[in-house]
Amino acid sequence: MPHTNRPKCVACDRTIRSGNIRFLSTNLLRISVSIEQRKRVTATDAICESCRLKYIRWKKLTMGDFDQFNTIDQDDSEPDDEIMSVSSSISIDEEDEKIDSMEEKATTISFSVYRCSKSHRYCIVCKELNPKPVHVLTKEQRTMVFLKRGILVPENARCCSLHMYKRELTYEALEIIEPSKLDDLILNGDDVKHLMVDFRLTINSAKSFDFDNPSSLDDDGYKTITGLSRG
Repeated sequence: MPHTNRPKCVACDRTIRSGNIRFLSTNLLRISVSIEQRKRVTATDAICESCRLKYIRWKKLTMGDFDQFNTIDQDDSEPDDEIMSVSSSISIDEEDEKIDSMEEKATTISFSVYRCSKSHRYCIVCKELNPKPVHVLTKEQRTMVFLKRGILVPENARCCSLHMYKRELTYEALEIIEPSKLDDLILNGDDVKHLMVDFRLTINSAKSFDFDNPSSLDDDGYKTITGLSRG
């Protein structure tokens, strides 16, 4: 399947990851973005949901003062700023709450994070090709790698079964894992909430140490707790 580059928002220059792409279809929207960004824009430029919601809020505050500019290009069948239209029975406060909620979900944060290879052919620990027997890491196990090492493990990542002990990656396995590249992670409000829930569940279910597991702590950790060396 050919790779398709996602468009960038003409207002904030962020990549638009939503499958529903909106364009500057009305003259008033183009004027607003052009003035704010101090540059020329066209009807073929795309706009993200967050910037579009800011425009809708501004348009509502102007109370129709610039409606004479709110015309639509003839070749554009859908006015971009009509998506948020509501019934007259809805109060201004209710509409504000609705817009605030949508803005919160549309707002995203982006940060760089190291991740393992997305290939399912290799063990993420020792890089063995097509390992057997193989273990597919669960969501909790992948979250634990991120918490302990700061490395993002893609969904359906695999490792050799010998790197596991009682449904957990051994201490040595966690220390061996190496990232393949630095990638940009983009999250919205809901993503952050789900991530925090995953962190809490993973931490609550994890054991601090297990004396039955020879790999749950390093040599210094065992010596600190027991006063003995593992030899």
